Amino acid sequence: MTDPTDQCLTKDRRPGESAKALQAARLYFEMGPDRSQRAVATRLGKQPSQIQKRAKQWEWTERAYEHDHHLASEAQLVLVNRAREKASVWAHRKEEHREKSFQVSQKLTAKAEQMLAYPLATTTTKDGITSVQPAKWSFRDAPN
Repeated sequence: MTDPTDQCLTKDRRPGESAKALQAARLYFEMGPDRSQRAVATRLGKQPSQIQKRAKQWEWTERAYEHDHHLASEAQLVLVNRAREKASVWAHRKEEHREKSFQVSQKLTAKAEQMLAYPLATTTTKDGITSVQPAKWSFRDAPN
């Protein structure tokens, strides 16, 4: 995979710009916010006036701005993609949690329905006498 900054810089090579001029421009662009034409001259062993002439001819300032903007856009895109990935993971977790909560509520509802269907007491009548016997369960038995 190629470095996106190389692609950006290669595409921006000006018609007639030599390889050495492009190399000097790249050095300037890659210096970031602390870039200076004097630093390029020092690194390349050239006179500052030579670099200033080259920088003006090949529009280094404008191109450096475009380069910085491109890098910032790429960095922003990386951050947006990471945020999307995290949001996707959390959305999946939230959906799993909702499903699990739903399943638990279904089980609790079924248990409650069973308990409500069970009589609280039994009534028997024998020899004209009616007796009521309480059921042998309580709400503490619900989890069973």
